[in-house]
Amino acid sequence: MRILVVSWEYPPVIYGGLGRHVHRLTEGLVADGHDVAVVTQSAPGMPEEEDDKGVRVFRAPPDPPAGERGEDLVPWVLALNTSLMRTAHRLTREWMPDVVHAHDWVDAHAGINVARAIDAPLVATIHATEAGLWDGWLSTPLSRARHDIEAWLVAEATRSIVCSEAMRVEAAAAFDVPPEDLTVIRNAVDHPAWRTTAEARRATRERFGIPPKTPLLVFGGRLEWEKGVDVCIEALSLIRQRHHDARLVLAGAGSQEVNLRRLAQRLQIDHVVQFAGRMGQPELAALFGAADVALVPSSYEPFGIVALEACAAGTPVIAGDSGGLREVIEHDVTGLLVPPRDPSDLASAAMRLLEEPGLSQRLVRAAHQRIATEYVWTAVARETEKVYAAAVADPRPPRPRPAPAADGNILADRPASVQQAWRRVRGEV
Repeated sequence: MRILVVSWEYPPVIYGGLGRHVHRLTEGLVADGHDVAVVTQSAPGMPEEEDDKGVRVFRAPPDPPAGERGEDLVPWVLALNTSLMRTAHRLTREWMPDVVHAHDWVDAHAGINVARAIDAPLVATIHATEAGLWDGWLSTPLSRARHDIEAWLVAEATRSIVCSEAMRVEAAAAFDVPPEDLTVIRNAVDHPAWRTTAEARRATRERFGIPPKTPLLVFGGRLEWEKGVDVCIEALSLIRQRHHDARLVLAGAGSQEVNLRRLAQRLQIDHVVQFAGRMGQPELAALFGAADVALVPSSYEPFGIVALEACAAGTPVIAGDSGGLREVIEHDVTGLLVPPRDPSDLASAAMRLLEEPGLSQRLVRAAHQRIATEYVWTAVARETEKVYAAAVADPRPPRPRPAPAADGNILADRPASVQQAWRRVRGEV
């Protein structure tokens, strides 16, 4: 099968789990004998066209406004989509895909328009929703614009994929579509790639100036409110009341970095909270491996691939008891779950791991066993292939275009059963 993947994230441009998902999915599709092309945004120092282990990658030069994403995101997104569409149309003059696969709202315009132009079925993967991020509230022009684009993408797609049962409930409520129209394909992790040597772990501690026996807590992800990074910092101040030398390293970047630095200063622990910035996969693997505890206290997490990555690195995980994390982590079996936005509970769970080494070993061992059998990329690729085959065999026509979102909460006009299901997967019931 000839597969055209449109994604705004692809290595080396990775902002979160989406980019890692697309990378490993396309590798798996190629390994299964498919002809795969990816159209994505350009990256400094990278060629406009290359063969990446059999995946043909086409990087679109930016249209104005070029440069980094600013506060006014929509113009940047629309400019990116025009460049993605132009690159894809040039490709399809000589290579016609059987199916087009778009990922997320950021590249929805390109995916929809390319699929329509060549009359190919469109498959969409919804990695997160704007409504889910804000608990149903769409109170800003940007928030409503993002939701409208997401809803349009699901309406246009012949088939739609979500990454967890929680996301199936969320997307069905957000876009007012039947849950059975959404296919759940969970993410995975490249288990061997996250294993590191003792030397790499020792070098990582030395890099951050952390002695071998010093308790080290690590967060890996975007520095955004929903990720609970502030909760990690507040929890550290509580942990240090008993473990006076405990340290925290934050690996990632995001809009909340300045506020997080101020929080650490206000709590007088800025000298033991280190901001590592974005890290490549080998660096992040070594950091997780060097840590005593990995923190994933998100209040909103459609799946939580970083929790799997930390488990694969051999580190016990504490995760927020909400969304997809409840499916990734089984409490007291493969990790610990705590209520989101609660520094005290997060601190208590972390101290439990620091003080019960047998518990950490048990959780890591069980997590390794589960990852090896349930979260493998070959399975993700093959389940996705089934969705492609269904889309080609039965190209369902687009649904009517959804009405623009109004200021307010989209759950207000949903049935009580839908609202109850939404609360349940968010850990509120």
